[in-house]
Amino acid sequence: MTKDNCYAAFISTTTAARHTIEHTFIMSCLRHPRLSRHQSTRLHHRLYKETGYDPTANKMLTNGISYLSSTWPWLISDVQDQDHGRLFTCEELQYSTFSELENQLFDKDNKKVAVTDFHGLEQALNNIGCYKTPDYLKPIATRIEDVRGKATDFCHYSIQVLVCAAIKEMEEVSIKELNWDTLKKWAATLNQAKGLGFEVGFANNLLQKNLCSYFCHSRNFGRN
Repeated sequence: MTKDNCYAAFISTTTAARHTIEHTFIMSCLRHPRLSRHQSTRLHHRLYKETGYDPTANKMLTNGISYLSSTWPWLISDVQDQDHGRLFTCEELQYSTFSELENQLFDKDNKKVAVTDFHGLEQALNNIGCYKTPDYLKPIATRIEDVRGKATDFCHYSIQVLVCAAIKEMEEVSIKELNWDTLKKWAATLNQAKGLGFEVGFANNLLQKNLCSYFCHSRNFGRN
């Protein structure tokens, strides 16, 4: 299975799982014992009117939860407390586990990365001198400038080189080569770049796609 296929399959599954979680939560609110049938019906109508929520159509679920949080905070809190003892479905557990991995990658403390972490980069920089971009990374640097809509400032040259190296690896890695340490390295690079005010949107998308592929493949083949 290719990375693209893994990504598509995972997104389809986790989207369905998210809808299941949100739908179950909202219905628990509407059926809360402290609400009379009349109150529940009225709340359901208001929910639909304000957010477009329709439990039979799986539409606007997240907005529905946001609306309940702002208008009925005690209800949300009460259902959350009751929900702690609920058993999760396999799909819900998968979505929850993926979210935990995602949080680990984008944790603000995950930002330690160096030139030596990228194969061949240190040697390439030694050959051309500081504050320059190796030839094999220049096409990526050009793409970054095009996306960001401006030339890279001198103060961002160093981090741009690391981001370029990460992007090159993320685009070229095969699904069988993906591992957790490599994902953490890429995330650390992007986290460090974000902290320096050098965020690259398509790099974040590439990381997300590789994480989905890694998660899907590791669940199928038991890799770490």
